[in-house]
Amino acid sequence: MDNVCKTQAEVQNFSDCFDFRMDTRFKNMTFLIKGKDELSTKIAQEIREKHSFYNTYNLDMDLCSKPTPEQVQNFIDQISALDLPGSGMLIADKLYYSRLIEERPNFIKKLALVRPDYDTDYIQLMVDFAIGRHYASRVRVLKEKNASKEGISSYYKNIMPFDVLLIPTVEDLQILVNAAYIYQEIKLRHDISPKVYIQCSENEQSEKRNIIRLLSALCVDDISFFAQLGVMDIAEAVSNKRVLVITSQSRYTQIRQKVEELRRGVIFSAGFYVARQPQANEAQGKEPDRKTYVENLIEKHQAYLKHLFKI
Repeated sequence: MDNVCKTQAEVQNFSDCFDFRMDTRFKNMTFLIKGKDELSTKIAQEIREKHSFYNTYNLDMDLCSKPTPEQVQNFIDQISALDLPGSGMLIADKLYYSRLIEERPNFIKKLALVRPDYDTDYIQLMVDFAIGRHYASRVRVLKEKNASKEGISSYYKNIMPFDVLLIPTVEDLQILVNAAYIYQEIKLRHDISPKVYIQCSENEQSEKRNIIRLLSALCVDDISFFAQLGVMDIAEAVSNKRVLVITSQSRYTQIRQKVEELRRGVIFSAGFYVARQPQANEAQGKEPDRKTYVENLIEKHQAYLKHLFKI
C-alpha cells in the first residue's frame, strides 16, 4: 500500500497540466486560514505562489481530516473570535465549511474553500467512473459565474488549455481513453478542440485503424499520425503551440527527455499528463487481440463519456 501511495504521489508531481483556478474574487482576498497539519501547509505554500495574503491564521487543528462534531464546534468558535478583514480563503475539509455557513451565513461572501483533495487527478476519476452525472452542468454554471464576476465558494485545480494533445506511444491502448477524457474536458472548460497527434509508423495500418476506431467512438475528432518524435515529423504540428504530452508511467522519463530534445529545435510550451498504469486484470495483454481490446474499451467507456460531457 505504501508503494501504491508513493507511485500516485509521483504521478501527481509529474502531471503538470493542472493549474489553480483563479478569478476576480481570489485576487482580492486578504487572508488565509489553515490548520497545523502538513497537507494544509503544503496547499498554503502553493496558493501563496499565486497570490499574496496580508494575514495567515494558523489554527491549532488538523483541518484536512474528517472532523468530529466537537472539532467542528471548536473550529466555529475560533473562526467567530477572529476579526477577519475583507474576504479570504479556508483550507479545510468541506464539513468544517458547510457547518460554518449554516451557523454564520454571512461567511459565504467572506470565506472561500480549498478542500484537501484540490489537486486530485480528476481525469483519472472520470476514467474510473467516479465523477457525478451532473458534472458538465456544474462546470457550465461555474463558467457563467466566472464570466459575470460572481463569487464562487470552492477552489480547486483545472486542466490547463492546450492546443495539441501529443501521444508518443500507444503500447497500451488504455492511454487513449485517458486522452479522450482530457480532450472532452478541455473542450468543456476552455472551448478549445485540441488537435490530436499520435506516434504510429506508416507500416502499422492495422494499429491506426484500432486507434481511429477507439478515439472516434469516444468523440475525438481531428486525429493525425507521425512517425517519430523528431523535428522533421512533428515541428509544424507543435510550433508555437500549447502542447500536452500524454504518456504512461513506465515511459515518462524517456518521453520527457525526447520532448526536451525536440524543444531545442522547435519553440512550444509542453505540459505532461502521466496516465496511471492499468490493473493487471485490465491490461491488454490479458485480452485476445487488439481489435477485441478496442471494442471492450468502447463498450466500457462510450456511454459514460457521452453522458458525462452531454455529447
